[in-house]
Amino acid sequence: AECCLRGLPLNGQQVTPDVVVKDYECGGWLLERAVFYSQLALNARELNGCHLDNQTVLKAFNEIPGDHSSLQTEFLVKRLNQPQGYDEADEAHDVFQQAWTILNNASIKDDEHYRLRCILKFKAMQHELKIDHQRVSAEQVLQLIKTLRRSFHNSRLHFFFLAHCYSAELVLDGCVVKRHQVMDSLQKFVKGSKLHHALKCWFEECSGEVDVLNEMFLGSRRPTVTLRPHSSERGEETSSSGLASGDQHNAANPVMESFFQQTISTEYFALIDDSWVKFTKCWYHRNDVVMSTSNSSSTYCDDATSNIKQLLKIDIPADQDQQASHLSPLIKKCLGIIQEINEIYRQPPILITGSFSRHLQGFCKEYNDIDIVFRTEEAARILFEKLGAQYTELGADIPKQMMINAIPGCSEIQLPKAYNIHLVEGDFRTKRTGLQLSIDDRLVVEKENVAAVYMPDIERPVKCLSVAAEIQLMNRTLEYLADNLAPLTELLKKGIIINIPRTILFNTPQDSEERIYGLLMRSLLTLNKAKQFIALHSEGKPNYSFGQLEQQQQRLNELTENLQKKLSRHSYCAGFKRRVEAWLSIAHHFNDYELKRKEFIKGLLVIMPPE
Repeated sequence: AECCLRGLPLNGQQVTPDVVVKDYECGGWLLERAVFYSQLALNARELNGCHLDNQTVLKAFNEIPGDHSSLQTEFLVKRLNQPQGYDEADEAHDVFQQAWTILNNASIKDDEHYRLRCILKFKAMQHELKIDHQRVSAEQVLQLIKTLRRSFHNSRLHFFFLAHCYSAELVLDGCVVKRHQVMDSLQKFVKGSKLHHALKCWFEECSGEVDVLNEMFLGSRRPTVTLRPHSSERGEETSSSGLASGDQHNAANPVMESFFQQTISTEYFALIDDSWVKFTKCWYHRNDVVMSTSNSSSTYCDDATSNIKQLLKIDIPADQDQQASHLSPLIKKCLGIIQEINEIYRQPPILITGSFSRHLQGFCKEYNDIDIVFRTEEAARILFEKLGAQYTELGADIPKQMMINAIPGCSEIQLPKAYNIHLVEGDFRTKRTGLQLSIDDRLVVEKENVAAVYMPDIERPVKCLSVAAEIQLMNRTLEYLADNLAPLTELLKKGIIINIPRTILFNTPQDSEERIYGLLMRSLLTLNKAKQFIALHSEGKPNYSFGQLEQQQQRLNELTENLQKKLSRHSYCAGFKRRVEAWLSIAHHFNDYELKRKEFIKGLLVIMPPE
């Protein structure tokens, strides 16, 4: 099983999940099989050609005599960090409710049972979910932690809870949690011990950024800022926030701009030496927001430059060395492994794309996250296995685990299959970082389509998909959708195509009409992404030899206008807009994610004017 999950050969041969399961069943080791099922599900591994869903894993535990509620709940807690559907809020609610029900019905109420109740209450607080129709406060979670049996394990749980409260500026006992309170909790561990040292170093690394940012941005000269949803700038993929990466925001959309005029709360970008440097206040993937200064705050950022450098001791490299200064360890490790894999092949099978790729190539100063495109599933699996071998919870002072979830594609609309990779840390399984990748067999790797950029801490040059090639892929999608809107509509009407995935709304269509609405929504997301490319190009041309890029950009303008006309003339356009507007008028908003989703959908309707 370990060789299978880590991609290691056994007796010279790769071990498949099917072989492992067969051996478990032959030996009668059904508990081990159920645990292995959960590991396959959390790492997006297929069994008999299919990904395992939650119900399959839970059923495997139910087939074993005895009470295995703790193992089932532990599995679902991990699932809360990687929703399988497109709507993260709904998915998280369903998973949480199932975990809470299993735990409440457990026949064994031991220390692990109560510890999992604490973790689930924390998750409810974190995801803004309700228990018995009421919100969960930080005070309630703390009181539950205090009832646990005294142990190093539970003391570590208390430490991570206080660290979270400190980073999120939560209130306990009427006061915002201070740094010294987190450090005081370390007194429960033997000073100088390995665990004490590991926790102290971990907190100092993360909290240093919080302290600096509080001084800079929350002091007497707090600037006015503009928030924008975090996106990967790649419309064909799905981000960890649940909205399509790159489809979340149209820079030219006044509806979206007005909505995100707020003050900063979780993530910051600071302007240093004419380059954008990211500082993350919370060390898990939280509200998915990116800050850029408005005109009124640009002077403040210029004044703060030397202060930032002094406090953080940042050595900002020149030119293209700037971008690697604040990449997470997971991303740096991933970039290194990718280039190592690329060395094996004559044509690199894995390329960096999206906003980070355009940043490396000098097309934009800031980037939102890192996307990866693969030509084959085999190359993606090699990356998963090499990454998986780096992270294990066995004997770890600070629990860490890499988790992967598959995002469905759709060949009928040229939507590539995608994956999200997350690194979670601590006893509460909070996300620290993540990245997205897609499998796109349309990718043609030729010399003119690949840019190689050297980066600090990466031994080999990073291979990026050229911007011209990226726009070319977008153009193919735009052209295909425009040419096939009518035929696809007929296929959906007849039920030949069941549904279109990753559509924000209409992910579980009830009839042929809702299936067609899903197609229109997916087309709008692609159109929105195309408009972002157009806006990017209009910002100004970098020092780059154009030619092919200019041709693709001109083609992009034509195809975008064509698809917009086709959508406006579509026979279901009026009904689609009425249905979406009706949803907007009655949709309840229990948390920030749902509010952002509503405003984003409003912005999409703006780019679909009536004919």
